[in-house]
Amino acid sequence: MPVKYAVVDLETTGTKYNRGDRIIQIGVVFLEGQKKIGEFKSNIQPLIPVPKNISDLTGIQTEDLRDAPLFEEIAPELFQQLQDCVFVAHNINFDYKFLSASFEGAGLSALDLEGIDTVELIRVLYPQAASYKLGEFSIDHGINLVNAHTAIEDARATAQLLVQVMDKVASLPESLYKAMQPWLKFFIRQTGKYFSYWYNHGHCQRNKGLIRGSFTLNPEINEGLYRPLAGTEEDQDSGHLSIQEDVMNFFEQDSDQFAFLKANSGQGKTFNSILGQLQVASKTGKHLIVSFPNNVMIRQWQDNHLQELVNQLGGKIQVAVLKSRDHYLDLNTFQAYINYLKAKENHVSKNESMFTLSLLLWVSETQTGDLAELNHGLRQSPLWEQWDNLALYQNRYHSDQVTMQWNFYQHQLHLAKKADIIWTNHAYLVRHKEDLVAKGLWTKASDLIIDECHHLPKIIEKDLAVHQNLADINDYLNQQEHFFGQLMDKYYLDTSNRAIEQVLYTWQDQLKNALKTFDHVLDALLNHDSHEAVYFSGTDPRLYNTYLLFAQLWEDLKGVQRVYGSSLAMAQKEKLLKQNQMQKWLQGLGLGHKIIENIQKLFANKNNCYYIISYPENYPRLSAYPKAVADFMSEMWEKCPSQVLFLSATANLPDNRESLESMYGVKKYHLYTYPINKALYANKRLYILSDYPSLHDLSETESIHYLAEILQVLLINENKKIYLMLNSKQLLTALNHYIQEFWPDELIAVTFIQGEKYGHQDAISRYNDSHHGLLIGLQALTEGLHLPSHSDYYLLARLPFRSPDEVREQARRDYWKERNQSYFYQESLPQMLLRFKQSLGRMLSDQAPAAFIVLDKRLFYSSYKDAIDKVIGDELRVEEVSLDAILKSD
Repeated sequence: MPVKYAVVDLETTGTKYNRGDRIIQIGVVFLEGQKKIGEFKSNIQPLIPVPKNISDLTGIQTEDLRDAPLFEEIAPELFQQLQDCVFVAHNINFDYKFLSASFEGAGLSALDLEGIDTVELIRVLYPQAASYKLGEFSIDHGINLVNAHTAIEDARATAQLLVQVMDKVASLPESLYKAMQPWLKFFIRQTGKYFSYWYNHGHCQRNKGLIRGSFTLNPEINEGLYRPLAGTEEDQDSGHLSIQEDVMNFFEQDSDQFAFLKANSGQGKTFNSILGQLQVASKTGKHLIVSFPNNVMIRQWQDNHLQELVNQLGGKIQVAVLKSRDHYLDLNTFQAYINYLKAKENHVSKNESMFTLSLLLWVSETQTGDLAELNHGLRQSPLWEQWDNLALYQNRYHSDQVTMQWNFYQHQLHLAKKADIIWTNHAYLVRHKEDLVAKGLWTKASDLIIDECHHLPKIIEKDLAVHQNLADINDYLNQQEHFFGQLMDKYYLDTSNRAIEQVLYTWQDQLKNALKTFDHVLDALLNHDSHEAVYFSGTDPRLYNTYLLFAQLWEDLKGVQRVYGSSLAMAQKEKLLKQNQMQKWLQGLGLGHKIIENIQKLFANKNNCYYIISYPENYPRLSAYPKAVADFMSEMWEKCPSQVLFLSATANLPDNRESLESMYGVKKYHLYTYPINKALYANKRLYILSDYPSLHDLSETESIHYLAEILQVLLINENKKIYLMLNSKQLLTALNHYIQEFWPDELIAVTFIQGEKYGHQDAISRYNDSHHGLLIGLQALTEGLHLPSHSDYYLLARLPFRSPDEVREQARRDYWKERNQSYFYQESLPQMLLRFKQSLGRMLSDQAPAAFIVLDKRLFYSSYKDAIDKVIGDELRVEEVSLDAILKSD
């Protein structure tokens, strides 16, 4: 006989029954197998007002419930209908417990039903889903949900979801189900039991999988082949064709190896540059490498533009994506992880089991193995660190492990060798340039386009910079002492194993040496009058002793790490450690590996670096930064085998050739520029406030007070959208705290601040989705990303100079002083002008009317006003007006 299910959803005044919250609406859908056999729905009179936030969410007002029955009046009938049913809910822990407590409050028994949670089910069965919220998941997966947060509508959607889940489980390949079976017991309540029931009693056709070792893979592996679709070609305007023609001319001739192409946003520079190269490549046979600033942009470009590109060409294109190995799932590590969990037996956590189930399912469906496909929450799981440490341990101390026949990363390299287009990111291009050449992927038979090239110097600087916090070294050595003591205790219970004895004595000597050297390093770095950050040139004699101490510490730590790994493997083999303790010791192994790598990098190129000693906590932190990124880039281009086209928006590149050369290390190049689209300036205004002081003259406290006042005035004014750009993390944090403390709730609700509450992408996404709101972030918040939402006001708090008091700026100042040149005119002012130009460019790329308000009067009154005016151009007029006048002009 089919199982009966009661799919339940509650709307309540809050989440705590025992604190007075009550049900205001209930909806239940009854299923027999997959067939709907009935419903129960009712509003409920809670005898307390419905809170505003609940009314906003559900649409249910207190007055709507005035004539509704009390829960006690409907409870007996509902209680009876639920008997002999399996209770199903989307987050069962809430609905089951709240309804059970309500029945008890009405004088009935507590619920005693089996239960299924659909949230856990879809987290496992749909690991690539963008969201597991019922409303968002329903939209993405074709489930009909008319009025979300209405109890009966949510219950109906959850019932549809349950049927969808039943069918998916029933269709799983047999090999996949067997691999998942040991972990099903970790599902909440009886969810795992019914998972097995649906598999064994379902009537869907089983999918076929490609079996590799213990894994079931998708037999349709992505080959990166795209074909044109009929009837989708679009005409290109003359501006777009001009870019295409210039790019074709550049790649057809061999006289110039490098070219920069500057075009305003909206002119299709990336699309038409790629299209132009591919048209030339159809004759020359060259393949194309396109480098983007980050992997998000690669994905966006493939999703939004690649098919149109193929349609324009009218022929098929082979595409490959090259990212670092750690962006792809490694099946060997996954197998080692499963073995590790099985060895833990009864000590496996629920998170570990759900993580494993989700990945087993994903491996059976993915065509690429690219971890970016995974749900954000799954991708950000802290269990990946445990995974990485286990991989290190397996690779170094268990080389006899069986290697899988399939490798997702190697498959991408294989595709790249026959691809027409290779997508990659700037960091991969820089780190793996020699590998790309050695593998025959970057040669004279290829062309390179670097999109958003203004990010390249920053990415290289970040990649070359090395940081080592001595607190991490202290933690590592303390952990070593603890582990050593634990093993010694175990060893003395078994004195017969002389091999372990020898290892322990060697380890003890290595550890003593490392602790002694570490103390000397600490003394050297703490030997300053104050704990303010200081810097040294890599050639500074005062740094030489520190360098020698770190070199010795590096040797000592390598010895400790080597014996630690061997001891860990030996202890595991001899069963001297419990399996549930392995995670902690593997974490220590991973930490040691990172420290040793960092110390080696710190001084690998010391003559071309400057060093900063800072004191973020009780222990010092040593950082190495490259003196001149352009020198690194110059060396890179000297070895470059292909032609290179650098692309960027006009606003993101300096206007003079000297600055361009010093920034990119390219001496001889062709420059393509295109007329400014004057339509961009229509309905755009640039203001300085006459009735407020210039923020650069004020203290932080005064600046926050004025900023908050200006923002409130603008935000209260009708349904406006405001984007505030700051160039100080300290000011961003302080303004955030002020707003949270002093602003009314209704304004806080529409304010999205980069930082504690909202991450980078989340703040932008919420702002884009709002019709009225305030986005506050550092100037770099939207770099490299399109901000599709219109803003009425763009605010810049101060001209974006870097603070001259920052220790890194002190280092840069002395770098120019050594060369008898001005830090201000060579670096500080040009970089400020470029950042100001980028900020202005964000407004100009907005298609709707907008105002740009600068709260820094140096825009009008400074010795470098002419340089600023040149950036602003003739098309935009600067006005000094009151805030009230700006509001009235709208």
